[in-house]
Amino acid sequence: MPTKPAWLNPALWVLAVVGINMLWFVVVDQEAPIELNNEEQVESFRSFDLDGPLWSDEPIPARLVLSLSTELPDETNLTYVLRLDNQTVITKWDGTVAEAPERWEGELAPGTYVLETQVPEDVQLEQTLLVAPFKPVQAIGHLALTVGLLVLALAEQGVRDLVRNRVAAGTSSGQPERSPFKPLQKGMPDADRYMVDDAPWREPVR
Repeated sequence: MPTKPAWLNPALWVLAVVGINMLWFVVVDQEAPIELNNEEQVESFRSFDLDGPLWSDEPIPARLVLSLSTELPDETNLTYVLRLDNQTVITKWDGTVAEAPERWEGELAPGTYVLETQVPEDVQLEQTLLVAPFKPVQAIGHLALTVGLLVLALAEQGVRDLVRNRVAAGTSSGQPERSPFKPLQKGMPDADRYMVDDAPWREPVR
């Protein structure tokens, strides 16, 4: 069988490192939706918890998306306030339905949030928070995945070398095996000695 080139195994590990990092790059850009209010039910006070990834305290990129539908005049008032720990104001809006922004973008620190919304009953409102939970640990993820694959590559090469050395040592230092039994001699010497004489009468074997 043809032997594999020496560069093939390292090249495969390099491709693995590049591939896993590209996959992680796609994962960290994914957003997780948190539905706060929908058309069927609008709560005046909506509380939710936001946890950091891997117990991180870094702020998380977030978008508050607003969707409105109503037959009321454009001058209908809308008010909402997003607070952290029910104290710190993150974002707020107080104005007409026609002027209400479709979204707010920013960063949210891990903690407990309360969204206070005041809107007439005839207004169909949807409020959804989109967060990218793995974005704060993107660099740590790239580093951990790269180091982890490099450690696996070195360990795999070390195991290959260890097995190869043991096999080589066993074949070079081993003594040739000896048969525990002596080879049988051809024929029976004592009987063959008397077969030389073709005389019909022979002396008995003593």
